[in-house]
Amino acid sequence: MTIITLKKLILADLVRDFPVAPIPKPNGEVDADDFDLAELTAALQGTKWPEISYSMADEYSHDLPLLSFNVCNYYFPGFLWRGLEQAKKHSDITILFYVRCLYDEGVGKHRAQDRLKVLLDPQLSVVRSLISAPMDEDPQGMW
Repeated sequence: MTIITLKKLILADLVRDFPVAPIPKPNGEVDADDFDLAELTAALQGTKWPEISYSMADEYSHDLPLLSFNVCNYYFPGFLWRGLEQAKKHSDITILFYVRCLYDEGVGKHRAQDRLKVLLDPQLSVVRSLISAPMDEDPQGMW
């Protein structure tokens, strides 16, 4: 499955299965004094997941695991969408790599399982589609 095909399949599911409101108050799983978490929560404050910009996703995708599970799951579709755009336009899957790692039980198994537990069934289906999709447009050899 190509990234372009994956993007088409997932977009409709994101809009349907991930509510835009209410926006959760960004908070984290780690000490509030953590600089990366403080910067990320400030950037997300008041932002709806469809409003995640490409530059925000590019800058903060590696910090997503710092967020609480519910907040991480709320912003997941915005980061996923921008990651799919990045892959298509720039042949770069860096954002997708970080987003996929959030739920990949082979990477940080216990935290991934905890994130998966708070997803609703339709949301879980989207996540499983992402995890199980072979990335055949992988210029950096990340998959």
